[in-house]
Amino acid sequence: MGNVKFTKWLTVNASISGFNYRIEGDFDGESFDRESTNWSGRMNTTVKFSDNSRMQIQGFYRGPSVSAQGESKASFYTTLAMKQDFLKKKLTATLSLQDLFGTAAYQRESVTSNFKNRFEMKREPRVVMLTLSYKINNFKSNERGGDSGGGGGNMDMGGEL
Repeated sequence: MGNVKFTKWLTVNASISGFNYRIEGDFDGESFDRESTNWSGRMNTTVKFSDNSRMQIQGFYRGPSVSAQGESKASFYTTLAMKQDFLKKKLTATLSLQDLFGTAAYQRESVTSNFKNRFEMKREPRVVMLTLSYKINNFKSNERGGDSGGGGGNMDMGGEL
């Protein structure tokens, strides 16, 4: 995993994971021993145009994997989002396009001596979302001086999260 801020306006966050996956066993005299090297990766790239405006491109890849009766194919998808803050960052508008390149799909095939099953799911059409959010108090602490008169053990529950 890595997070690199190349410039004050370009940040890339990426991660990759991999592992060996093995299934061993038999059912009704039939072995279902299977093995695969599985891996996945994710990358977020954020471009900051100003303090109030940014764009993010996210990509995700999951490699093929085996199961006791078959395998899942590799999948890849991307998302593009634009974010704009208004009214001293109290109002935020985010416009996003899910599955930017139309590649989001899931394919799985199961095969035994008794049956063969193929499943495929593909997202159609691409999804565009507009989200508006308004911050009422932004969890800002009250700046009060002195002791509140509660004696020892006074806890401040305000503050930033």
